[in-house]
Amino acid sequence: MRAAFRAIKVELRRSTQWITLNTPENFNAVTDLSINELRMAFKTLDLNTTKAVVLTGEGSAFSSGVDLQWVTKMRQFSREEHLRESYALFDMLYAIWSSPVPVIARINGDVQGGGVGIVAACDFTFSARSARFSCPEVRHGLIPSVISPFVVNRIGQRNAMRLMLTAETISADGAKELGLVQTVSDGLSGVDTEVEGLLKHLDNNSPAAISLCKQMLRGVHGPKIDPLASRDLVCSSMANVRLSTEGQEGLMAIIERRSPKWAAM
Repeated sequence: MRAAFRAIKVELRRSTQWITLNTPENFNAVTDLSINELRMAFKTLDLNTTKAVVLTGEGSAFSSGVDLQWVTKMRQFSREEHLRESYALFDMLYAIWSSPVPVIARINGDVQGGGVGIVAACDFTFSARSARFSCPEVRHGLIPSVISPFVVNRIGQRNAMRLMLTAETISADGAKELGLVQTVSDGLSGVDTEVEGLLKHLDNNSPAAISLCKQMLRGVHGPKIDPLASRDLVCSSMANVRLSTEGQEGLMAIIERRSPKWAAM
């Protein structure tokens, strides 16, 4: 029996599992609840009925908001609690990345922070032209550490540095230039056309062969490595920076809806 979800919606359409980030009131922000539910949804996929997954967002954003209640709670965490939450985020992203079936990001709107990690963990990424992308963590005294193995795998180290060190917001076309997005369409109808076209191709193919091919491609030697190799490093880095002086100031600035102290320097 499928678990009841609160932060996501899960719906089987023919042989495709649609997973929708479903907290539009906070622009589908990545929180402890959505992290745990996404991981569970991917870990409990019924491979007898599911040939692919489409991941999208409810409302105007894919995943770009900040949940102030979650940030307020998280700012009080001990290092052990930060580590536990960091590992949970990593394991959710890894569940997407290592899914035995193809995962398609249907990017309906803005993508920020952890949402960029979700997109990077997907196999196929189709975006509406109106979507904007950013990793704003360094602006708040933090670092996008846990998502970094997935983003570097997707777009390379140099492009990841541009996205993460500048904290700039880029357009969907800019995200395509970096390799984060594969196709950009005018409006969601165009995105849906791309998604449906891909699903038709996948539906004609052997599910077992697709799964084996994905596994094989993940193991091919080259510049890209299994993100699992960086799990301890990036999770401890996130815990440490959140407890640092500037990390605590950045989190408080988010809670108080103000610029951090260094912004005026």
